[in-house]
Amino acid sequence: MLCCSCDSPLRVRGDFGARAVDYRSRSSPAAATGFSLGCSRTDDFAPDRSQQTQHFVLFAFADAALEHGVIVPLNLVTPGFGVPIVWIMQNCQVPPLLSLAESVGATGQDLALAYVVGFETECRIGRGVHHHHYDKGWHPTATLGIFGTVAAAARILHMTVEQTAVALGMAASFASGLKANFGTMTKPFHAGYAARVGVLSAWMAKHGFTADENIFDGDNNFFSTYGGNDGTPLSATIDKLGQPWEMLEPGIYVKRWPCCYCNHRPVGGMLKLIAQHNIRADEVEAVEIGFLPGSDTALVSSDPHTGLEGKFSIEYNGAAVLLDGKLTLETFTDPMVQRPAIRDLMKKVKRYRIEAKGTFSGVVGYSDVMIATKRGRHELRIEHAPGSPE
Repeated sequence: MLCCSCDSPLRVRGDFGARAVDYRSRSSPAAATGFSLGCSRTDDFAPDRSQQTQHFVLFAFADAALEHGVIVPLNLVTPGFGVPIVWIMQNCQVPPLLSLAESVGATGQDLALAYVVGFETECRIGRGVHHHHYDKGWHPTATLGIFGTVAAAARILHMTVEQTAVALGMAASFASGLKANFGTMTKPFHAGYAARVGVLSAWMAKHGFTADENIFDGDNNFFSTYGGNDGTPLSATIDKLGQPWEMLEPGIYVKRWPCCYCNHRPVGGMLKLIAQHNIRADEVEAVEIGFLPGSDTALVSSDPHTGLEGKFSIEYNGAAVLLDGKLTLETFTDPMVQRPAIRDLMKKVKRYRIEAKGTFSGVVGYSDVMIATKRGRHELRIEHAPGSPE
């Protein structure tokens, strides 16, 4: 998708362009939302028709980024990434990048470079807040993803250093999303909102809007407000940029299945045991899955009744793997979660805590998996989820 060798202007197909044209032919999305930026009328910010048309298109792109940003984490048709904190980066960056790249006639190489800029920026900010951010209850896909969107958009829009600093400052005030909403419709909305506001922050900064240009240092900065004492200091974060590149080390963690990444390591272990020992669902007596402290924090549902809740349940994912032998988009629909056979199997899947010191996650650490059948016990310790760079 990132046609790095393409030298001709990039043409993005799909409904982004159509959505923009459709919105432009209607009343202004800016007016429909009240612009919400302190301007009494849209022409306060766009005094001539040409500029107004630009803003109509801006909001079309922003709204399209919102919709696609929501759809991506719901369906997870794109890879996810894991660095100091695990979060999905594609859904905040790819939708707005594709639309913005088309709007300015960017090449595939321009698009790829902007994506890398956003990727590295988001990862470095993630190191600044580190695990404390996630432990406090924030959802990094949104709270950090917004900065990746801004950085990528700034590159595509050829913004100055000063404009980019303003855009990051503006975005910091919109950084939001709580883990408490995992398993609900609001969780994927986090990513769509981050994508939308990231585009708006970049565009507004490019056209003269103001914000704190030093949002990552000084009093009440982003790191001290959203992070803790375990993060990388700002100076070190900047000095180590590109040493190494986060995209290469630790690399990209591809999500193989459309569910929370904390499921992936034990699911991978279960699939391996099932294949090695030809395990059938009807002979399973018990399943035990061991998690290191913190590595199943996001798996908030032990008895899910909806598809969204099922994404955050190892009990359901384990049962689905046993019964269906796979996890697909259909797995995480309400009827699939409510099947009598799956409800019975879920009762046999239990999780337990592995006592250990340290900070662990779906990327860091390991999982212990045991499947007991009428033929005996089958056990495995799995250290890396399928799709990880290790």
